[in-house]
Amino acid sequence: DIISEFTHDADSYNGDINWYNNYSDDPRVLPGGEHAWDIQSNANQILTTGLYLYSVKDLASGEVQTGKIVIIK
Repeated sequence: DIISEFTHDADSYNGDINWYNNYSDDPRVLPGGEHAWDIQSNANQILTTGLYLYSVKDLASGEVQTGKIVIIK
């Protein structure tokens, strides 16, 4: 089953940097290749501990990368 899907645009994505902008005097810049995720499914269910598979597709080149992620609580 697909747990979550989202589109990432590195040029316009601010993610969690808003926390730094609101509460820190030290300006931060996050890498464009990272995307914050609250570890909830598209159905707003929190994921359980386990091994998950992921795939990432570069929409510009069509290249797909796959891997594994472990969630430990």
